[in-house]
Amino acid sequence: MPGSRRGIRAALWGCIAALWAAGFFVAAELGLLSWVSGSDAGAQVAAAQSCPPESDWPDGMLCIEGGSFRRTAHEASCGHPASKESRYGQQAEITLDAFFVDRTEVTTAQWSACTQACVCPRLSGSLPMADQPQIGVTWREARDFCAAHGKRLLTEAEWDRALRGQDGTAAVGGPGQSTCETAVLKSEAGTACGRAEAWPVSLLIQTAGTSGMVGNAPEWVSDWYAADLDLCGASCSGDNPQGLCAGMDACPDTDKRTLKGGSWAHESSCVFGAHRRAEDPANPTGNGFSFRCGVSASAVAQVRQEPQGAAPLLTGATQPDSWYAADPIYRDWRSSWGVGEGKKTLAIGQVHQTYKDPDMVAHLLQAYHEAFPEITRLETIGKTHHGRSILALEITDPSVPDRDKPAVFLNGAHHGHELLSVEYAMDAIDQLLQGHKAGDPSAMRWIRGLKIWVVPIVNPDGLWLTMNIHHGAGRETLGGRKNGRDIPRTQCDDITRRRGVDLNRNYPYAFDSEGHSKKPDRWNYRGPAGGSEPETQAVMALADKERFVAAITFHTKGSMVITPYTVGGHRNPQPDVAWAVAEKIAPVGFSVKQSMYPVSGTDQDWLYHSFGTLSYILEGDQHNPVSAAARMASVKRVRPSFGRLFDAVLGRGTPRIYGHVRDAAGSPVEAEIRLEGHTLHHGERWTSRPSDGRFDRLLPVGTERVVITALGVGGTQAQAEVSTAAALPLELVVQ
Repeated sequence: MPGSRRGIRAALWGCIAALWAAGFFVAAELGLLSWVSGSDAGAQVAAAQSCPPESDWPDGMLCIEGGSFRRTAHEASCGHPASKESRYGQQAEITLDAFFVDRTEVTTAQWSACTQACVCPRLSGSLPMADQPQIGVTWREARDFCAAHGKRLLTEAEWDRALRGQDGTAAVGGPGQSTCETAVLKSEAGTACGRAEAWPVSLLIQTAGTSGMVGNAPEWVSDWYAADLDLCGASCSGDNPQGLCAGMDACPDTDKRTLKGGSWAHESSCVFGAHRRAEDPANPTGNGFSFRCGVSASAVAQVRQEPQGAAPLLTGATQPDSWYAADPIYRDWRSSWGVGEGKKTLAIGQVHQTYKDPDMVAHLLQAYHEAFPEITRLETIGKTHHGRSILALEITDPSVPDRDKPAVFLNGAHHGHELLSVEYAMDAIDQLLQGHKAGDPSAMRWIRGLKIWVVPIVNPDGLWLTMNIHHGAGRETLGGRKNGRDIPRTQCDDITRRRGVDLNRNYPYAFDSEGHSKKPDRWNYRGPAGGSEPETQAVMALADKERFVAAITFHTKGSMVITPYTVGGHRNPQPDVAWAVAEKIAPVGFSVKQSMYPVSGTDQDWLYHSFGTLSYILEGDQHNPVSAAARMASVKRVRPSFGRLFDAVLGRGTPRIYGHVRDAAGSPVEAEIRLEGHTLHHGERWTSRPSDGRFDRLLPVGTERVVITALGVGGTQAQAEVSTAAALPLELVVQ
């Protein structure tokens, strides 16, 4: 890639990542600290902050104990015009908190994976072997790679401290002390150890437990270059020094960044740990500069507290067409997200302060679970294509046995660009738990009488894409409506052909009917097969276990409640209880319809056909209003619906029958439940819950008695005439 083009692209990536990295990565301070290393190799480091147990270390990283040591900065010219003088003895006492450092330089294989994920640019001139260091990177490209992995560039102080090893006792050497065994050196008179390129990263293991920090490829650190550290003052010394112009996109005192460690292009006089020099951060000629990443020990600890954690695959950088760029409220929260002074973290009671990405929702779900541990359970029900957790919160009173409670289901963000759907689901959680705490009789009744499952984000990959890549306005093929399947791995600029799957076209029932596309680049692409996606599989597995009696899937927008079946030409069971209940739960001003337009492969139809779940699509009245007042007005308008549905399931204003089916030995039976006078048209077989034999059926208003038949294995059956006024559950035994 030509140097000028690469510089432009690097600058663009830097601007993008500056926005994203400032918010997403907890305590990932970009542009920190200062410099170290020198002759005090044996100095002990007093632990100011201890490392966690080694079992908690991130893969491929070494923890460096916090503490104090004496820095000695050596600056040799080594033929570089920017370093005409040699300065020795610039010593200062430095104290650092504990941090993690990559044991090796970032390799060509790691960079290739980043490129394939459409996060890192393709570079010319890379070394041929997968385990050689990635060279030729600009400073911004190095910074963005670290940020995409939840890390950051090391500061010069951290880099030099890491060279001394975990406890600070490792020898680091000085000018002229490197040998062919300890570093890659340029051929010198009388030696035969010259090489044409850097070695594989595992071959230069220094005594500190890291590899290649001295004499492989020179490594970028975060700091702007300060020619005279003594004149840099407090920015370059003391406790956790920030370095010259820290946190600034441009430094008025220099236009150079700092490199450390020397390279195969140098002789031993310039290949030593304390060596430092200035370089153009744009690296316009593609010199062989490398890097490694680090992360604060406190940031790692914080990430480990998150139920979802940082996505194990790449997270990328915020784009100009993202929701981050469009919404100043979200941008303010996300850019300040983290731990420490000036940082923001959503807490209970702040659920509607801003729209939320998957990381923020995970944080809030964990907070609710920790605040209400007796009545909540937080569970990961699946993983997305990009490794993000699909989180579900169960809310119920454990003092009531599960067999005595019907299960209900709320979910949002099947379409990741429908941000308001997440707000509806999170509001239900907040109303339930805060209401229970305040003694609200409705909330207490629902939590005691029901197993309530809420999945605020069915499609975390799509939501992430919306928040950070393209919010989809006017071009749903660009946004995160679909999931993360088959994002192009080789044509990263061709995001218009992103082959995600529309999850609400992917459920198996009537999969090959209508209202979808078979073309992967369309906004309503159904996927390669019914139930092919990990997100739909997660919902299906949960539903198969719980046999939900009722469900609401939140969407935007349409100001309507949609009843099953949404696929055209399919007749609803008679009597149509689903429609009658829909009229009860619809918000004021919302219509009830069987479909907005004919659609197949919806969760709603699959749930209804598979289990008899009274499953509804609730289309809110707005689509992602930026105004906080408009967002909250929509949330309040939709809010009563879930409570009305819960009351219907509990028989308040809607007749019902419920009970259990067991065999002669008392074990639960998954039996088909049939009601006399109720007609099914499409092979529906509605059964009791396998775990405890529980069944629940809602009936038309005015029903007083019904004949029920439970069909067991091999045609065995039990039949009873049931009064809807019965106070106790019906117990049926099939032989």
